Amino acid sequence: MAQAMKGVGSMVGSHTGEPGVAAHGAFIGIASSVCERLLGDPSSRSLREWRWGSNGSFRLKLDTGTWNDFESDEGGGVLALVMREERCDKSGALAWLQQHGFLRQSSGFSSESGSSAISRSSRSSQGATGQYRRPRPERQGWRETLRWIRSQTLPIADSQDHPIRKWIDRRNLWRPELPLPPTLRWIPADAPVFKRTHSGAGAIAFPLASVSAWQEAYPDVPPPTAVQLVCIDGDGDRADYQNSLGRRVDKPKFGNARMAVWTIGDIRGDRVSVCEGTADALALAARDPDPVIATLTTPRPAMAWQRALSVFDFVTLWPDMDIPDDQGRRAGRDACVSLAQARKLSGKSIEIVGVDVGKDAADAAREDPLGNIDEVELNRFATDLEAEGIDPFEARRYASTMLK
Repeated sequence: MAQAMKGVGSMVGSHTGEPGVAAHGAFIGIASSVCERLLGDPSSRSLREWRWGSNGSFRLKLDTGTWNDFESDEGGGVLALVMREERCDKSGALAWLQQHGFLRQSSGFSSESGSSAISRSSRSSQGATGQYRRPRPERQGWRETLRWIRSQTLPIADSQDHPIRKWIDRRNLWRPELPLPPTLRWIPADAPVFKRTHSGAGAIAFPLASVSAWQEAYPDVPPPTAVQLVCIDGDGDRADYQNSLGRRVDKPKFGNARMAVWTIGDIRGDRVSVCEGTADALALAARDPDPVIATLTTPRPAMAWQRALSVFDFVTLWPDMDIPDDQGRRAGRDACVSLAQARKLSGKSIEIVGVDVGKDAADAAREDPLGNIDEVELNRFATDLEAEGIDPFEARRYASTMLK
């Protein structure tokens, strides 16, 4: 990781589609504004760097205008970030910067005199309220890339020796008596997306869509706006592959994941549990009767998530208990507190529950073994629930949490 961070400023020209040295100096001035536009408000700010994510895993260095995503092991400059987030090539990234006011459309881009193409106001994309408008999903190349990834996902042939089962069992996330959630998908290691560089068996694919899309499609999976992959080997351990930037990554995300979630269970009711990670969601859904939503990011901004969750009367938040930063802030917990305050102001019920072991529900699951339940009683209970019109998977999952 340290080697990947060294020399980022000198690498951007040859590895990330960035302009030459002169133009790169001009791009430094708009780097923070571009990051805010693409990623939302940072979770922490200092004079030297801004960070995003519950663990601050995405860093922007203000003095160089370069970024590192320590979860995906990617990095680069302004153009590289736009290319990654918008799923486009260099020309598409330049067009996006022009469209949103970061580059003057009347000026041609020149790697030798890049400053002439930079907008005099790097914040010209702000609205009258000063709040940045979020990128729209109709992004250049976005749909094509996502469609390509989706074409490689396969339903899971559920068996106890499947790598996903081993990944789940090693972490004590899911009951062996239960079928795998039907919202899970699988991409084998020989799929085109991995370009024959995968070190393991394949990747778990988590389709992401809006809360309303999941409700409307239930019990089917809605057309996703993004897909989160988790690469694993045949034993369920971490694996990785080489991405288009030449870096080894294990948890890539494709598409527009803003306000998109992964779910387990029927979220059409009035109650739901909300957590950050997919492993957290599995651990909770195997232990609690409420259906679960995984946000796959810190739930910011609070008002946007309040609107998305306003369809539920009762919400239980399971924040990541992150290590405090140098100012005593915890991004995951603090975001949940802000969301709770927004819900209370709107007259909605909400509860925040922390874990006693580790930083999240997945960590706590390792110390919370799932006890044995009577298979005959489980089948009888699930059959009764199905007779009431409950989906077979949800009937069996719900019954298992009540019989634990």
